[in-house]
Amino acid sequence: MAGGEGTWYRIHVRWASPLAWFAVACVSACSLNTAGEWGGDGAPDVGEEDGVGPDVGDGDGERGDGAEDGLPEEDGGEGETGGGEEDGAEEVEGDEGGETAAVCGNGVLEVGEACDGDDLGGSACEDFGRLPGVLACSEGCMFDLAGCPPPASCGNGVLESGELCDGAELGGIGCTDLGFGAGVLACGADCTFDTAGCVEACTDECPAVDALRCAATVLQRCAAGADGCRVWTTERDCGAEAMVCDPAFGAERCLGGTGDSCDSPQVVGALPLNVSGGDVTAVFHNYQDFTGSRCDTASGVEAVFVRWMSAGESVRIRETGNMDAVLRVLAECSDAAACLASRNEPENPGLTFTAPSDGNYYFVVEAFHATPASRGYNITIEDSPGGETCSDPLWGDPLPVNVHGGDIRAAYTDDIRFSGPGCTPADGVDVVLARPMRAGETVRLRETGNLDAVLRVLATCDATAACLAGRDDPESPGLAFTAPGDGVYYFVVEAKLALPASVGYDITLEDAPDGDLCTDAILADPLPVNVSGGDIRTIATNDVRFTGAGCSPAEGVDLFFRRDMAAGETARIRDAGNADLVLRVVSSCDPSAPCLADRDSPENPGLTFTAPVGGTYWFVAEAVLAAPASVGYDVTVDDPPAGELCTDPLPAAVGTTLSGGDFTAAFTDDVNFTGMGCSYAGGAEVVLTVTMAEGETLRVNELGSLDVVIRVLASCDPTASCLYDQDLPENPGVLFVAPSAGTYYIVIESVLAFPAARGYDIRLAAT
Repeated sequence: MAGGEGTWYRIHVRWASPLAWFAVACVSACSLNTAGEWGGDGAPDVGEEDGVGPDVGDGDGERGDGAEDGLPEEDGGEGETGGGEEDGAEEVEGDEGGETAAVCGNGVLEVGEACDGDDLGGSACEDFGRLPGVLACSEGCMFDLAGCPPPASCGNGVLESGELCDGAELGGIGCTDLGFGAGVLACGADCTFDTAGCVEACTDECPAVDALRCAATVLQRCAAGADGCRVWTTERDCGAEAMVCDPAFGAERCLGGTGDSCDSPQVVGALPLNVSGGDVTAVFHNYQDFTGSRCDTASGVEAVFVRWMSAGESVRIRETGNMDAVLRVLAECSDAAACLASRNEPENPGLTFTAPSDGNYYFVVEAFHATPASRGYNITIEDSPGGETCSDPLWGDPLPVNVHGGDIRAAYTDDIRFSGPGCTPADGVDVVLARPMRAGETVRLRETGNLDAVLRVLATCDATAACLAGRDDPESPGLAFTAPGDGVYYFVVEAKLALPASVGYDITLEDAPDGDLCTDAILADPLPVNVSGGDIRTIATNDVRFTGAGCSPAEGVDLFFRRDMAAGETARIRDAGNADLVLRVVSSCDPSAPCLADRDSPENPGLTFTAPVGGTYWFVAEAVLAAPASVGYDVTVDDPPAGELCTDPLPAAVGTTLSGGDFTAAFTDDVNFTGMGCSYAGGAEVVLTVTMAEGETLRVNELGSLDVVIRVLASCDPTASCLYDQDLPENPGVLFVAPSAGTYYIVIESVLAFPAARGYDIRLAAT
């Protein structure tokens, strides 16, 4: 039992007179005194034992009780004390027989206490074989003999009453009796034990002297220590000699060499390590036949490397010369050992490995053929870059995170083949990113290099895990994802082909901009709301393919707006950029939901919608093509002006004027009039309403530069007959006489969807 400062060693010491047992303990100076609670004065705390004399204190305020304290009872011989009733003493048994449990510290001596505060029960130093002094009581209600000098007989070399020892007379007690491991016990001038020569108890560290073991890269030998216990000592620091320590039982040794075999592996120290040359067969030999489980077979020469790795450390081995090679990783370098990892893919000559535990790992590069046609080799062992494996992803926190370069194969290897449900297959190298996300959080993964890539999102980065989202659209290389719950999600970009024609990569994980998803649409409140830029593909991805009734097909990126509308409320979505967009209105984010309104008219990029019932509606602008020639966008959701719809005409009367510089910027083409007498026109229109008496005359003129058709209808319905219709640019005026009293609709519509001249000046006059 090891001891130290303030540590107790409970032993029983026989006084020369038939007194009690005493406790001794090691004080801070490691000399022994007799204090049950240490004050460093050489005196024990004692209490009565079985009515015979003072008992030892064991530091907890409880009375000693012979064998019950784990100490042997003595039961023979004259003059010896035994336990309890054999000495005619009355045992103290706590509060049995109706006695109340003692309360130490209340200043009243009670059953179970040797003393309590100043109540010493009449005891004095002399009762313990000491000289007269000041007897005290400890906090544990045990006698404290610190103020009691040793007896006058101390120093005569004879063990007598009141002494633990005297000179060379130790009463048969040694260091081991006090809980030490070894050493020489002495007696102090105050007749208490002096443990300065005792050695702390120890435990053997190793099984036998001269046994060997490896501790990381250090070879250790078992030797006898100064305290008598066996300890490990450094035999040889293999790491300092650019070697590893081979732990093979019975053959422990420092190991390293040229890399020609398992017995002479090249040690991989500082990374990266590169070995290259023009002819692998001129440098290495075929001494090994790796036939263990999971080992790809090969018959050529092999280069063997070894590295001591900590658990979780990841390294990558690559062979980028022109030889066809098999790559392997083993924990034991022998022909029959199992391969922890193995790869035989000339098109993907890289292998990343993460150590499952501390130890030596062997990396083997072997030519596939005994006589390879191509023999140039370029072997590199290096730190694997972040994002190379699921266990070492690039962390997307904070956002954005971007990795890019000219050749993805030079930066990454194909370490995972994702085959789970919903995962599009791919054969190339992969990059893994990870991000902790809150439920409802949305991020976007994009690959905007020239790489043909598959994008994936998984909740578990495992080859067989299900893909929560995936995309294999080279023309739309973006994927937005909303977390269904709190957790870590993995974002994977994998080259579609093992040997891609284009290898440039530019991968970004970022906060998804508002509007990129239907579930994260731009709030169109208040109106107007405008989003514009030079390339719609930078702000939006193609996350929804609308296939519902009334939806025009489109394959490009989509931009979403959301607005809560009252029944009968009208809003308009317009795109004034040069991108060819489909405009839609839906009442659900479901791709199969019907489109309540839809327009695929590049020449008239505006759509006005009136809510049939109160609710939430989504306004969508989607590029018609996945790779549009023109990508500029200028999308606005606004309140349509009066006159935009038949249901919301502009009230007019004699004297009304309406003018501006661009008719197509003010109005959209929401109605195609096909009724009897209506001339065809393909542009935007404005609808005015006038109330006229029978026979009343109204002149409508368009004096701007716009080429228009002017119509008068009794009902603003696309199939209603035109009461009057004129399409004469050279005579842009209409004189209309009301056939009867009532409301009439005056429609001025641009003849062309893209008019060359767009200025307008509309006037209503009496004649």
